[in-house]
Amino acid sequence: SSRRRHTRYGTVTGVQTCALPISLKKEFNENSDLNELPDDVVAYLHILFNALGDTKKGDAAFQLIFERSLPKTKALLWFLLRSEVTILRNGAMRLVIKHFDELDLNPFEFLRVLGLGANLAYDPKLTEDLIALVKSKLANAEKMDPLVITGIGDYLLAKKKSEDALDCYKQIIKNDPDNPIALNNLANVIVENKPDEAYEALGYIDRAIELGSKKDGKKSGILLDTKGAVLVALNRFDEAAEALRDATEVGGDPRSILHWYDALVKGKKLSEAEEVRQRIDFKALRDFYLSPQDRKILEKARPRDTK
Repeated sequence: SSRRRHTRYGTVTGVQTCALPISLKKEFNENSDLNELPDDVVAYLHILFNALGDTKKGDAAFQLIFERSLPKTKALLWFLLRSEVTILRNGAMRLVIKHFDELDLNPFEFLRVLGLGANLAYDPKLTEDLIALVKSKLANAEKMDPLVITGIGDYLLAKKKSEDALDCYKQIIKNDPDNPIALNNLANVIVENKPDEAYEALGYIDRAIELGSKKDGKKSGILLDTKGAVLVALNRFDEAAEALRDATEVGGDPRSILHWYDALVKGKKLSEAEEVRQRIDFKALRDFYLSPQDRKILEKARPRDTK
């Protein structure tokens, strides 16, 4: 039996990113004028040229789409930034960085770029360029959306730029002292990177919990989890265990019970620790991000037959 080859299509909000080869042959050859071609074909050519390593022609096609329609330009970039083809993914990030201001990204789109940059693999040089770009934007932090500044801090932290992330979160607090998310993140950065300054972190997280409680009358499990981590850093294990017990009961972060177990072990409350250990859902934790420290705790707590 023979196998038939099928042309695969990809459509992204107004831009068909792969055109039929027959259509392409009809509308394009090496002497064609890009300006006379429809958007879908120009978008396809941008992808094709970049895949072949012809950046000059790829950029020419991209520039034409850019001049014709900003929404279609963004749709094309979102599609390529997620591509499984490394050269296409890197090419899209290069163009985002190059045309960042011209793209006129709204806060949600800015956060989208940061999220993709944090979670997908890009060329190290592009990562450094994106880091430099977002750091430069902080010069006008007082005019920026607080969520974007928080996003920048999270991105810098993900890229192990803890000092820059720390400065970023402090800038948020300066502009918005009653921002519980920023207070929580700042406390986390301090306790993870400067444990000797954990007492300062305790002040931030206590303030965050106070603000959260005033807002809806309830304590946040995520904030309580951070407080537990801060108290562990201060060697106040009984208080840490209490905060982490409350975090586990309130819910919000399934890792809280793991941290509760760790606080009890460090506080030499071994019988209580064993009771908590038996409540840990080890299989469920596989679906969540675990820091290197969390993984160490998990390995100590996990029964051999669940590894």
